[in-house]
Amino acid sequence: MVEHFPFGILELDADGCARTWNPAAGALLGDRLQPGVQCCDLFDCRSGDDGALAQVCLTDLEPPDGANMPEIRVDLPGDEDVAGALWLSVAPLRPTGGLVVQLRPGDRRDRRRRTDPHWLAGPRLRIRALGRTEVLADETALGGRWLAQRPGQMLKYLVSQRTRSVLLDEVAYALWPDSGYAAQSNVRHTMHRLRRRLEPARSNRAESTFIITREGAYSLSGDHVLVDADEFEDLVRTGLPALESDPRRGRALLERALELYRGDFLADEPYADWALDERGRLRDLAARVLHTLARIDEQADDLEAAYVHLRRLAELEPLDIHVQRDLLAVCLRRGRRTEARRRYDALWRRSMRELGHEPGFLLEDLADEVGGADAAGPATAPWADRPG
Repeated sequence: MVEHFPFGILELDADGCARTWNPAAGALLGDRLQPGVQCCDLFDCRSGDDGALAQVCLTDLEPPDGANMPEIRVDLPGDEDVAGALWLSVAPLRPTGGLVVQLRPGDRRDRRRRTDPHWLAGPRLRIRALGRTEVLADETALGGRWLAQRPGQMLKYLVSQRTRSVLLDEVAYALWPDSGYAAQSNVRHTMHRLRRRLEPARSNRAESTFIITREGAYSLSGDHVLVDADEFEDLVRTGLPALESDPRRGRALLERALELYRGDFLADEPYADWALDERGRLRDLAARVLHTLARIDEQADDLEAAYVHLRRLAELEPLDIHVQRDLLAVCLRRGRRTEARRRYDALWRRSMRELGHEPGFLLEDLADEVGGADAAGPATAPWADRPG
């Protein structure tokens, strides 16, 4: 029966060596799969690179009894241009020892983040704070209206202050600025509700895994709470310098960072004062990445890629005339005259409304510069919007 399974089945002995497999596993792993081959050679275990098996071997992934067994995504060794990845799940063979590995095809370009085996590091809370907030505990989404209520706001506040501990009074002032002495009681009650939401099985007297309380101050546990904004920043801080020494790797890191940047930090709290500084800082980082990649694309005369990055940059910086001008220039160079005219008209209106003056350049002048004087269309900005 296993011979006809649509997914791969691979049996490893107690030393991690391949013992038997079905045809689907052979098709997925190709010539690398030979009798006795080590799982480390198949899946790049302990490679030290990024990924679920960077520091461990597949044979280390046996969880304690009763633990969940989520799939992990593993990029296969080889050329990064090849979309070679697998989703793996493992189960122990008892009493003989060894593992059974289920394999199904993946794609190294998959936008989903590679899963870390959480049974190796204890409970994990993953918070997606770029864009609308999402919370996952042990691979399970903790959605619901609570994220828009006080417990959710408290969690978001802690995320915005995740590099430090915040005093009870700070939390009270941020979330209940007009409540006076009652605010401290509100903090304690809401914190209790939040912990119940994140850890429903925790006993009343047990310490929280995710929220640390010490001397009247609260902080998120850096060992157990993972925030996508931190991963985004790490990729940017590593990718930008890597562009000089290893352009291909640097660009790959920056592209991964942009995949994580789904939108503004805590976008579902647009009016929260306590989120503004972090939102602006991360937006500036995203803008820097987009500007850098667009410049590299233009130098390589890859106008399609430059257009994609500049369009996203223009959405982040709608009042930056230089960014808008660069986007218009690429539109003209690509021959997209109608889009250039539409974007310029929208820029003219926005500049007049928000800044009180015209953009400072004419579309037809820009068309002359890029070698397409006829690309600008009519020589006037929208008559209906011009004063007088």
